[in-house]
Amino acid sequence: MCAHNRPFWLTVVVQTLSGCAWSMPWPARYLAQATETATQEQVAQQVEPPQGERVLDGGETVWVYRYTGISSPMLLPVTEGWCVEYRLIFDPQKILRHWRRQPCGQPQDLNLASAADLKTLTGIGVTDVGRTIAGRPYRTREEIVEREIVPQAIWNQIKDEDVCQTQID
Repeated sequence: MCAHNRPFWLTVVVQTLSGCAWSMPWPARYLAQATETATQEQVAQQVEPPQGERVLDGGETVWVYRYTGISSPMLLPVTEGWCVEYRLIFDPQKILRHWRRQPCGQPQDLNLASAADLKTLTGIGVTDVGRTIAGRPYRTREEIVEREIVPQAIWNQIKDEDVCQTQID
């Protein structure tokens, strides 16, 4: 037993779990509690103004943030670069409705991505999102154009960003 009359294993679990909350990056902590309530103005004040912004067909707005840096694991002389991207979706009333944190350039699977995640892709409109989901499953990336789900011009933007792939079991 520990000095606090708790088994040692319980102390380790409590310390581990309490440390997990602090390991989440601060923008993610803020966005998690701000979803469904925060306005664009409030998000811009708490995080910063967006680095990229795009208005979708239905009046929703996508904000993009990208953070890069260099870290040294366990203070070793070895360093590694990192990049993380946040994509936020605000409704027409400018309220934060969805956000996603992912490594920069991480491809999205056309067969698995949510409607909110598909909306964040450059050039994709509300109609394209609905047709993309309705057209699932896709065996190849190019099938989205071959089956005329999205126009060639939009596909060119998406594939150049390297944000679409498909994974068929």
